Amino acid sequence: MTDNDKPTVAAFAGGVIVLFAALAMLPSFAPSLHAEGEPSRADTEIDRLIEQLGHDEYEMRQAAQKRLVDIGLPAEEAVRKALEHPDPEIRLRADIILKQIKWQLPREYRERLGGEVAERLRNWETLEDEERMRLFVGCIWILGDDADALCFKVLRHEKSAVIIRRAARWFAQSGRGEHIAELLKISGERRDDGILFAAASLALRCGRPDIAINALKKSEYVDVELGLLVAGLYEQKGAYEKAEELYRRLSDQEPRNIHFGLKLAEMSMRGGRKEKALEILLKMSRDNPSAEALLTVLNTLNEYGFNDEAAKIANKAAKDFGDYRFAFAMAGAAEKSNNGKDAIRHYFEALRYASRDFEIFLINASLAERLLAEFGPEKTLAALDEKAAKAEKDRDFRAMVYVNLLLAQIAANNGKVGETKKACEIIRKMHAKAVALSFVDLPATLGEILERAGAWEEAAAVYQETLDAGEAKRNHILALGRCRFKMSDRDAAVGVWRLLVDEAEAKKPANYALLIDILLAHGMTEEAGKAAGDALQRYPKRLDLVGRRLKMLLASGDTGGTTLLITDTMLRYEPYERSAVARVILQGLPKSAELQELIEKVTEQKVFAAAELMKRAEDLAAKGKKSEAAALCRKILAVSKEKDVRERARRIIGDAE
Repeated sequence: MTDNDKPTVAAFAGGVIVLFAALAMLPSFAPSLHAEGEPSRADTEIDRLIEQLGHDEYEMRQAAQKRLVDIGLPAEEAVRKALEHPDPEIRLRADIILKQIKWQLPREYRERLGGEVAERLRNWETLEDEERMRLFVGCIWILGDDADALCFKVLRHEKSAVIIRRAARWFAQSGRGEHIAELLKISGERRDDGILFAAASLALRCGRPDIAINALKKSEYVDVELGLLVAGLYEQKGAYEKAEELYRRLSDQEPRNIHFGLKLAEMSMRGGRKEKALEILLKMSRDNPSAEALLTVLNTLNEYGFNDEAAKIANKAAKDFGDYRFAFAMAGAAEKSNNGKDAIRHYFEALRYASRDFEIFLINASLAERLLAEFGPEKTLAALDEKAAKAEKDRDFRAMVYVNLLLAQIAANNGKVGETKKACEIIRKMHAKAVALSFVDLPATLGEILERAGAWEEAAAVYQETLDAGEAKRNHILALGRCRFKMSDRDAAVGVWRLLVDEAEAKKPANYALLIDILLAHGMTEEAGKAAGDALQRYPKRLDLVGRRLKMLLASGDTGGTTLLITDTMLRYEPYERSAVARVILQGLPKSAELQELIEKVTEQKVFAAAELMKRAEDLAAKGKKSEAAALCRKILAVSKEKDVRERARRIIGDAE
């Protein structure tokens, strides 16, 4: 041996020592070195223990059963074979053992789960369904990506379909490619489509669509989500016939789900089988007679160019359902094909079936645009005048309302004041006679049209009528004031807007804020200041109102008024609340170092401007508002240490009492 050989020999000798040490540490049932074909020591022990299960002595049978349970997973296969043993005692005990060890996990996983959970797993089959589900979900949560061993056990042995589906879903979402073959095997053994679909979903996720496709072919039922995924793959590859086959199966399973039928027709169109697509869509229109389904089919027919068939369905459905949407859809199809006259005809048909205001406005908007594009404003208004006259002659009140509303909208948009006024007046007179028409707010609609035409007086009359009838809404008050302002009657406008807060049912802080904002928007600063003062008298702790008043005071340069209002507001809150209040006030005001300093002083209670507050209290007392003056003086006494101020405050309180 050379010197170079010595390290190699030493290393080999060390390795042998380590090997023998490791073998010595193996448990008695671990595989040992043996000649090929000879059973291992562990196998021999397991076989001996299984035979011992039928021993004459009870203690020996019990000891063998306990030992096999302790061995656990390595004994599972032999114990399973013992279920076929000729000795009934061995078969009985093998069944008991198997129920315990078949739910046992490898040692590493048992340690992660903890002894208590692992023991509950061993007794899986003694638990109720709900307990097993909770235990299973809890174990998945702990084991995470290593939950495959437990999930496989569930798929092999569990009886609850709900728990099996949960295990299958784990593989579909978290499984690995190596699991696919075993899943397919178990699905075949148990004849379970859910496991089969999980394998197919996993195969898709792992980039093996061939496996997913073959899996679907094996099942009479197609999982919807999986079927759609596979059909989508076929579409991407341009294999429209194969995609069509899947959509047909899905459609047969769920005939009321029109999505599958639509996809089926789409595949036929893409594959160049136009007549087949038409056949599918017509069948859908017969099998799904609801309005929504028919509208979907109708739009698809128009999209594919089957206009004649679409028209037949639309005409019948419009009559059957009294639904404007069918004619409206046909008008839209005519628009797309640049057939303006057909579009106009269908829009007028849609108006015949419309009954609610939003339906009429929707149709009118499209119809007005198309009429103007086809004929221009003058011809359009003349044609509508003729239609209106004919409706009046026929005493068709619904048609009179529809046509005049359309006429008014077009006239207003084109500055035709006279035509707008006339049409709106007819609508006001005829609306009550037009049976089954439903307008949420007709005065607001007519008023808005008249305002657009600049007919302020007529618009004001419409809004005033609702006020006189006691039916006014907030938007009517706002609009009436706007009209009065446009008519240069500022006082009347303010009087109308004051209704927002003067009406008993409308005394809300938000209405005061709205009034102040409206007055400011129209340049009425003085009136806005008065409204803000009234608002703060009623709601002194509303910070949004305080903020509006402060902005006005700052804009006018009234430093004293600003100081007084901030101080007065802060005093209405407890000291611990004042910092938060200050932040809210400052958010809505212009950035100012002086303002920031003032609020900080008040917040920290260093300055309370007691003299200013005293002056205000004396003003209130002079105006006869003794209770308000006394309330303010009590606050002054709580914060001021100035002798003169405190004496004046006590006098006012005494007078009030």
